[in-house]
Amino acid sequence: MDTSEFGLEDFLKDLLAFGYLDGEDVAQGITRQVIDRGVESLSEKQKWVFNNRVIEEYVIEDCKLCSAEIPWEEKIGALDNGGYCSWCQHKLEKDD
Repeated sequence: MDTSEFGLEDFLKDLLAFGYLDGEDVAQGITRQVIDRGVESLSEKQKWVFNNRVIEEYVIEDCKLCSAEIPWEEKIGALDNGGYCSWCQHKLEKDD
């Protein structure tokens, strides 16, 4: 995944703001560094932590219903709703 894509910074800010990284002091600090100075500022060890404890843990790439790629601006919503893009989430809510 290309973490330099538009929206990563906002997604990371949301992870912090909504408490997803609470209790993860190292991951929080590295995430704040990425927000402030970018991924390229990380050491190799920090990149490993960032990729394994933030990106792989919290980034949902594709909708689990339609398999469409979920854009950065919808990723926090997909994390909250169980892995659906906004369109599928809307359809599921409408069907209820």
